[in-house]
Amino acid sequence: MVYKDRWHDRHHTDTVIRRDSIRVPYPVERSLTRWERWRMKLGGYAGIAMLIIVVLAVGRYVVKR
Repeated sequence: MVYKDRWHDRHHTDTVIRRDSIRVPYPVERSLTRWERWRMKLGGYAGIAMLIIVVLAVGRYVVKR
């Protein structure tokens, strides 16, 4: 069938390229700066505030009905 072979030329895996590998585990994490920690806390507070707003809006809708 023709339609099964239509995309055959677009999905090849390149086996010529050698992939880089690290033989010894190397830590890549770093500690967050004060600004980054503050932004993460603010994001958590914003998420909690959005949840409260949604719960209040749904509650208000239910009470009106």
